[in-house]
Amino acid sequence: MKLNRKVLGMVLLGIAAVFAGMILINGIIFSFFTQGKTGYYLSLFFSNSLFILLILGIMRNQNININDIGWRKTKLVPALKNIVLMWFATWICYFLYLIVLALAGFTPQENGLYEMLADPTGVNLVINLLAIVVVAPLVEETLFRGLLFGSLFPYFGKWVSIVVSSALFSALHFDPVGFFPRFVLGICLGYLYVKNDSLFPAMGLHGLNNFVALMLVYLVN
Repeated sequence: MKLNRKVLGMVLLGIAAVFAGMILINGIIFSFFTQGKTGYYLSLFFSNSLFILLILGIMRNQNININDIGWRKTKLVPALKNIVLMWFATWICYFLYLIVLALAGFTPQENGLYEMLADPTGVNLVINLLAIVVVAPLVEETLFRGLLFGSLFPYFGKWVSIVVSSALFSALHFDPVGFFPRFVLGICLGYLYVKNDSLFPAMGLHGLNNFVALMLVYLVN
């Protein structure tokens, strides 16, 4: 069994190391780029690069191949149906959450995503589509569902592993207000992975979710 306790420990320590490193890197980046989008793009580039290095390092160290972490073929039509169903579920939960926030008189503050999407141009749109809709889902699903969930599953079973990996996935975005909707998204992503025995549907839902969010912010701007 390649996805064992050792892999789990390496994943958790690696994630902690990346985020500790990003605190330092972001401090340096935003000391030079106090305004504009450049700092946010650099931060996104470095975080994804470090996560990719973490994934490749663990795979190489433990002799893990892409099939072991969910990069497996699946049936297209059932996968698409599951993606659509889970997408509706996540957005229903999101809108209900927004209603609860509104009733509580709470208005979410703008975050780095809004800064990146301010005053949109064609070039910015292409960069954001690649970074947020393509790269982020591939990297995050491989790490959180492929490696983290995969190494939790043999010891804790399906649902505990889905909940734990989803909670960590959401928490590590460091957005307290957005924790619940991201946690729900993580649950749906984990469910898709188990349901289809493949990461590709989870990547598809993650990309679709990010694409819709991206377009909504662009429309607002």
